[in-house]
Amino acid sequence: MLNPRSIESIEKVCGTRSFCETFDPAEITKQEHETVTKTYGFANMEECLAAHAPEPSGNVQSTSTEKLPWFTDKQYDHGRCVEALTRIVDPVPPTESIEKVCGTKPFCETWNPEFSSKQELETITKKYGFANMEECLAAHAPEPSGNVQSTSTEKLPWFTDKQYDHGRCVEALTRIVDPVPPTESIEKVCGTKPFCETWNPEFSSKQELETITKKYGFANMEECLAAHAPEPSGNVQSTSTEKLPWFTDKQYDHGRCVEALTRIVDPVPPTESIEKVCGTKPFCETWNPEFSSKQELETITKKYGFANMEECLAAHAPEPSGNVQSTSTEKLPWVTDKQYDHGRCLDALQQMLNPRSIESIEKVCGTRSFCETFDPAEITKQEHETVTKTYGFANSEFECLWAHFNPHASQ
Repeated sequence: MLNPRSIESIEKVCGTRSFCETFDPAEITKQEHETVTKTYGFANMEECLAAHAPEPSGNVQSTSTEKLPWFTDKQYDHGRCVEALTRIVDPVPPTESIEKVCGTKPFCETWNPEFSSKQELETITKKYGFANMEECLAAHAPEPSGNVQSTSTEKLPWFTDKQYDHGRCVEALTRIVDPVPPTESIEKVCGTKPFCETWNPEFSSKQELETITKKYGFANMEECLAAHAPEPSGNVQSTSTEKLPWFTDKQYDHGRCVEALTRIVDPVPPTESIEKVCGTKPFCETWNPEFSSKQELETITKKYGFANMEECLAAHAPEPSGNVQSTSTEKLPWVTDKQYDHGRCLDALQQMLNPRSIESIEKVCGTRSFCETFDPAEITKQEHETVTKTYGFANSEFECLWAHFNPHASQ
């Protein structure tokens, strides 16, 4: 909450009452109170509650005295669970509930001293409120009979991505040794075979191999493959010798594409494929020396494997005829969020100078609020230079608004 990075509004996740209770000085420090007040604009709990519609009668929100539900993931994904668990002590938690991803039993087992260090146990106890594994299990409803969640003794499922996305897989794999993994399972994004091939000494350094072995529990490529069910016959996953698909985003979102492209050279890429967000043509155009510096070109070549723009385009299937992707010369669409969420918009705007959100700030807040951030009266000179460089609107709120088609302009 003090460093908003969630893709969902904190209020939506916790409920309005729990959200407003964070403004109670008895619950937080003076510094935290100043921060949340500055961020969300409410001076205290009463002011926050007063700004909302009355609480509905018969509100059935669960309370801390009720048993928590038992989660079982019948389609258990070992890699996704491991990636989530590596962040259980992280100040920036995953965008999904660790318990939902892994199931209640593996979640509570993190309180087992065999699996977590003393410092980690202290951190998760402070964070989640359970003193030990037994207390965590006791706080939940009983495990359902006939629980069929996969166990570590069963073969893991074999994943094949028939709609293989080379860029998305590359972006995920660059984070396999990262302490903050992607929000999706690398194995699901790339498929089991490419995932297990990361244990090949030709593809990973000695240090990287030690890291992924410790993280995922496989000593080598053969052990990773052996832990999975056999590869299905007739596996049609695309290979590196096939042409990559051509992506066209007919609902092109300029802001979202810009935010993704600013991270193309970042060691922590966005959670969505840059190519899918922007389309294949804008993606390949990043190899144009007019758009990228020499250092940036070296980085993206090493990362994606294309030496230049022509090689990137040639690796893809031909552009479909009648391609109607918007271009930079067309008016950008006007975005209105009819279900406007003040908290979610504030969370997004907090990150505008360091775009890492997986959603377009413009989509979250609407075009008008987005363009207002270019008003020099609202931001500092340095912030104005940063957002101008990032989003391409040279001088004012007016230029941003003018670049969009406003369906209400004549009304």
